[in-house]
Amino acid sequence: MYWLGRNLMESAGLTIQVTPKRLAEVPGHGFHAEVACPSVSSYAMNKLKNFSRYLLGLLFTAAGINHFWHTSFYLAMMPPWLPLHLELVYLSGVAEIALGVLLFFSRWQALAAWGLIALCIAVFPANVHMALHPELYAQFTPTGLWLRLPLQAVAIAWAWCYTLRPTTGSAQP
Repeated sequence: MYWLGRNLMESAGLTIQVTPKRLAEVPGHGFHAEVACPSVSSYAMNKLKNFSRYLLGLLFTAAGINHFWHTSFYLAMMPPWLPLHLELVYLSGVAEIALGVLLFFSRWQALAAWGLIALCIAVFPANVHMALHPELYAQFTPTGLWLRLPLQAVAIAWAWCYTLRPTTGSAQP
């Protein structure tokens, strides 16, 4: 299995470094050998992280554009207790586009990531409303509406990866 994974990674242009086995003393247990685990080089991880960042930015940008192409779809999602439905649909679309595009630039990635996290938190009540009232959203299955909720956590965790330190393509193998 390791061989297959290594070949797939190398065919994608990613390098793998294997750490050597060492002996270590464990108090009360004598010596044991540390298991050699394959690790992806920092250059390869940087490439994967950049690809992931661009993908997240593209997904949010596309979702934001969709707010303008299919406005009625998003208007139907709005909980009745929110005012200015059309304005909020457009505002969230602009925010998704702007933050998604900013994520493409390593200089702005942390700001964009924090903005995306805030946006995901801001729209979460609307997703909860949809899950609690599936009869209002006949185009979705109730299961699908409930599955959207943990996907918000995935989006937040994905964006969180880019709040720490900018990723650049400058690392060399």
